[in-house]
Amino acid sequence: MRPGSIAFNVFLAGIFLSSVIYSPFILDFTLTTRLICSSVISCICFYLIYLKKDLKIQFDIVTGSYLCFVIYSCLSVFWANTASESYFENSKLVISFLIFILSFYFLKENKELFMGSFIKLSIVVVGIELIIVSYQLSKLHAFNKEDLYSVYGLNSHKNLLSSFLYLQLFFLVMGIRNFQKGWKYLSVIALIIVQAT
Repeated sequence: MRPGSIAFNVFLAGIFLSSVIYSPFILDFTLTTRLICSSVISCICFYLIYLKKDLKIQFDIVTGSYLCFVIYSCLSVFWANTASESYFENSKLVISFLIFILSFYFLKENKELFMGSFIKLSIVVVGIELIIVSYQLSKLHAFNKEDLYSVYGLNSHKNLLSSFLYLQLFFLVMGIRNFQKGWKYLSVIALIIVQAT
């Protein structure tokens, strides 16, 4: 994979968008929009890779097990008590599997570029979260347990915000370990911010 690969750049843009996008016009303003964004971006990436005739995925035990789990879960539609709930859960699972396959593909193509890009993306997203959380904190009337529910960053709930930031820790620590000067300092700052939240 070349550093300027269109499929990789679309994938990175999709990961960024699916981290920050929301719509107030949908009942669940984060999950549904992020699923739609992820599915569209995944389809575009697979199409771009298909055009290059370059998609070669070697199935190992992890990928094979994940695929078997996705197939089994999709078959659960036939015995589910609530078919609509099963369809929705399976759609999330299939999209996450597609993202996993794309991540696996890009990681195998160029590990340094993939990890470096994801670490930088993680730092940027934590910075955006900091700005939004700071704004939401400034709008609080009181600093009590009930009012803190209105601080959720780019997520739909404060618990999702804390989980999202917790998942960023790996990339931030890797940024401290792998980068020099500027991005390393930004990784340290982002790590301190995540720990403080």
